[in-house]
Amino acid sequence: MSFFTSAAYADLTAQDVWSDWRDYMVSAGYEVSGDESMSGDTLTVSDITMRLQMPDAPGGGEITISSLQLTEQGDGSVAITLPDTIPMLIQGKSDDGEDYNATINYGLSSSTMNASGTPGDTRYDFQAAQVTMDLGTVTLDGEVLPPEIFRANLVLDAVTSVTEMKQGGTREYTQNTQADKLAYDIAFEDPGEDADEKGAIKGELRGLQLESKGALPANIDMENMAALLADGFAVKGKFTYLSGMNSIDGTSEGSQFKVQSSSNGGEIAMVMNAEQLVYDVSQKDTSLNIASDDLPMPISLDMEEAAFHLDMPISKSDEVQDFALSLKLRDFTVPEAIGAMFAGSEELSKEPANLALDLSGQAKILSDYMSPKAVEQLAVSDQPPAELHALKINNLLVSIFGTTLTGKGGFTFDNTDTETFDGAPRPEGQAQLNLAGANALLDKLIEAKVLSKDDAMGMRMMLGMFAVPGEGEDTLTSTIKVDEKGQVMANGQRLR
Repeated sequence: MSFFTSAAYADLTAQDVWSDWRDYMVSAGYEVSGDESMSGDTLTVSDITMRLQMPDAPGGGEITISSLQLTEQGDGSVAITLPDTIPMLIQGKSDDGEDYNATINYGLSSSTMNASGTPGDTRYDFQAAQVTMDLGTVTLDGEVLPPEIFRANLVLDAVTSVTEMKQGGTREYTQNTQADKLAYDIAFEDPGEDADEKGAIKGELRGLQLESKGALPANIDMENMAALLADGFAVKGKFTYLSGMNSIDGTSEGSQFKVQSSSNGGEIAMVMNAEQLVYDVSQKDTSLNIASDDLPMPISLDMEEAAFHLDMPISKSDEVQDFALSLKLRDFTVPEAIGAMFAGSEELSKEPANLALDLSGQAKILSDYMSPKAVEQLAVSDQPPAELHALKINNLLVSIFGTTLTGKGGFTFDNTDTETFDGAPRPEGQAQLNLAGANALLDKLIEAKVLSKDDAMGMRMMLGMFAVPGEGEDTLTSTIKVDEKGQVMANGQRLR
């Protein structure tokens, strides 16, 4: 759906709508053909073929549209009528050198699209009762595979979308799309006679919303992202949903497995331009159940919040650039099977666990890792793609079974000295760690007969080598320092 709402750039006449759409597809690398016929205020384009060479599919991809009608409404807008079904064909060679082709049917039910605005500043309003994508015929070396070998179906219900396009040196766009539900059903089997590999993925998301904006250069070459970014490509988007559920089951190497999950909403946000790449992913009230022949027992996990953040430089530079990385798993329950090992410790075993890590720092990007040529050079070169110059631990938190570890600190790195630490740049700085509840936990493990008294004594001795008693009861602190000579010390005692 978004393919067509973002690919058509309308003007005030039907002919200009089609011409601009066609020109854009050509700039994106497609070969476009079609038969045009104008009758009154309606332009009909028949037998449209859009063909694209694809790096991962040597045969390329092809989209065919039986008929496209563009009707001038008399009020400065153009109505665009798309067919109910649009076939897409992908051809190529498998890793084993076998020829394959696959048909994907893109379906639209009760759809409308309207273009309005002014030349170079156009708005598209789209809606459909349903948008579908179905895997059709799949052929391998001339043989049609039966449906049970591979099936895929995707359905979007009650879709609405508004896209605004502005043309200049680059095409700037904003888009807001909503859908009541996304449902997907995918299954596959290995067609090999001796293979025992199969799987199925089925699930749905409800209350979907996508907000995005960006800039598209005049010529788009997705094979060279570094060049595309240098030409002005940029995108910023956020995808949210209100609830979701997913089920995965299958067989691998004779072992059966099943994974079920659900959540009460989540968000995926992304920023990509010539300066930075940012990902923000979060999910709320997640429930996860895993069963496998390879596991001694099923695993069940509930978590109130999971979040991941990455902010990193994307282009080569002679200057150091900032980066950030964080991970948070909040209030997740320890699987009951593990908690059951703690006989007589019910209260401890039910306590939610937490994990948080927040890092930031500076690095120098030595190679345009988005460039295919640079990637090839890195594969045969000993040179790393980046140098780490500074790392700051803004927050470290691990809490489980009544024990809490926290930490903060910072280090700089001398990339001219890679001998002191066996090939790694020499760090300098310190980190402060605090541990609470460790002795109480060891006592509980002894009571549960998970640890012997001798094993627990060894662990206490190890902790004593790196930590000293803190101010509170059952607390330990440790200051790990690395000086300018590469000496590593814990609480003033030299370890290296």
